[in-house]
Amino acid sequence: MQSASSSSGTQRSAKAQKFHRLLSLPTVDLAALRELLWSGAPEEDPKVRAESWQMLLGYLPPVKDRQPSGLQKKREEYEELRRRHYLPVEAEAPSIDVDAAGILRQIRLDIPRTSPGLPIFSHQRIQQLLERILFIWSVRHPASGYVQGINDLATPFVVVLLASELDCLPEEIDVDAAGDDAFEAVEAGSYWCLTKFLSDIQDHYTNGQPGIQQMVAKLREIVHRIDQKLYDHLEEQGLDFLQLSFRWMNCLLLREFPFPCVIRLWDTYISEPLEGFSSFHVYVCAVFLIYWSPQLKQMDYQQLMLFMQKLPTGRWRNQEIETLLAEAFVLKCSVNHILGQDPISLAIPSRAVQCEQGLAPYVARPLRVKEDLKANRYFIACEYNCDAGSHRSPWTDRYIPAPPGGDAEEEKLFRPSARLGRLEQAFNEVFQAYATSYYEGSVSSVYLWDLEEGYAGAFLIRKELPKIFCDGKSGVWDAVHIVEVRDSSNSNYVDFKLSSTIVLNVQVSPKGEQTELSAHLTRQAESRLDRRKKSGEDAQIMQVGSMIEDNENFLRRNLECIHIAKQHSILDSMRILRDSAPSSVAAELKGAMGAMPVSSKAPGAGAQRSAEVQGD
Repeated sequence: MQSASSSSGTQRSAKAQKFHRLLSLPTVDLAALRELLWSGAPEEDPKVRAESWQMLLGYLPPVKDRQPSGLQKKREEYEELRRRHYLPVEAEAPSIDVDAAGILRQIRLDIPRTSPGLPIFSHQRIQQLLERILFIWSVRHPASGYVQGINDLATPFVVVLLASELDCLPEEIDVDAAGDDAFEAVEAGSYWCLTKFLSDIQDHYTNGQPGIQQMVAKLREIVHRIDQKLYDHLEEQGLDFLQLSFRWMNCLLLREFPFPCVIRLWDTYISEPLEGFSSFHVYVCAVFLIYWSPQLKQMDYQQLMLFMQKLPTGRWRNQEIETLLAEAFVLKCSVNHILGQDPISLAIPSRAVQCEQGLAPYVARPLRVKEDLKANRYFIACEYNCDAGSHRSPWTDRYIPAPPGGDAEEEKLFRPSARLGRLEQAFNEVFQAYATSYYEGSVSSVYLWDLEEGYAGAFLIRKELPKIFCDGKSGVWDAVHIVEVRDSSNSNYVDFKLSSTIVLNVQVSPKGEQTELSAHLTRQAESRLDRRKKSGEDAQIMQVGSMIEDNENFLRRNLECIHIAKQHSILDSMRILRDSAPSSVAAELKGAMGAMPVSSKAPGAGAQRSAEVQGD
């Protein structure tokens, strides 16, 4: 079997290099690790994902020197639990009580039905491993005991840790190739990770399952607020939210997606704070349900039940999961502002445009701004310039804050190649001029990284609405453009792919009534440059600039013509009106939007560059 992660550091992806550098530090910064893992572990390196999961779940110590002794202690503790609780069962000792025998009987019924689509879980060694883990956990947690569905929750840990031990991709796992020592390590690690995970949601499995009841109630309230027509249709058909979402809450969508998608989903879940599985999961379910809204609103009760039991997600890939996560994150940020507030409060998160081909949509946390004191300039800090907990300034190429090891340690951190570094500088100067023209008072940054044939880059802008005393308006506009440039020496063409994302949050408070508009929009574009007509870095800069300008203009028009109009329509249709008329509120929102980036309808420098490139 070929090693999945045996490539040298120079062959690793930029994402994998960031993980390796962070995980190789004497003491791993868990906050930085959470930030990296939120956007997904590198698929080509199974050890990175396993190490990240185990560290964030408290099984693997973040201090490098303590890891061998810490793991050894945990494995010895698990071995003792196994001797104390499972060996009598295995030996069929007469001292086993009736409750334990009943738990074991139920576990043995459920294990053959666990992830039937994955051959690995039909292997006898894996089934025995799951039996031991589930039985020991159940007898040590009598408040809940074993509940159907917990068997599913153990499967991601088994797959991720076994893939790491065998150093192969999950779909290439050969159970027979795993030695006894590797198997024991997987079993102990899976038990402790599952224990930590379930400790945060144990009330999902106690009497009456209050945790699940609360999640379903929250899902109902969110859907009621953001898709009233779907909510009303489900009510009319007599379909209770507990019926349609119980399995989603009980098994955390494990049975709704292909297994690789589940692994990607759990990267983000595990990187969330303690409430990640129980809180953020509700927003994922809300976005997932609303995704099917057009179809669901055309179905009667029987059709709804059949459709929800087997959703058509068999061909979903990580791209769809990342879009789901991005919208769930925006929805969470929006709903946190409005739940429990005045009825006039409203958020309208738009569904991101689905893209079947091309770049995956951008998924990350909101952009942050840092200051480079040496250059006396601000820059954007995000996952694209983060390494070992520090962020690289595009103005001085230095990491801020400086790593503890000084210059020697900083030299090991990620930087683009020399040629790409010069191009990055040129892009930053041009992009700053663009941002100054259209986003007065904004902060911009460009970060590039090498590909096998060409390069990719993140073009970022953050604009905050100026805070004017007693104005009652506030807002943030984050623009993220991810560009992929394929420049092969064997071709006469340079191919460009662009994925643009706008994340907007605007709040206005006319006469004390707070109203909020939140939106998350994406748009993809592709173009080709004929190097026989125009070549060189200047031509590529102009090509990328024109694509970004076109996408931003399209997304802004979309916001103005659809989302503001939709906000106006919803406010007008509300039954409870306050002193401030809805039309006034919508006008305030549009006024706040007017303080955001200006539309480039008049032919400016950017439009001229676009025409120059496209005219060749």
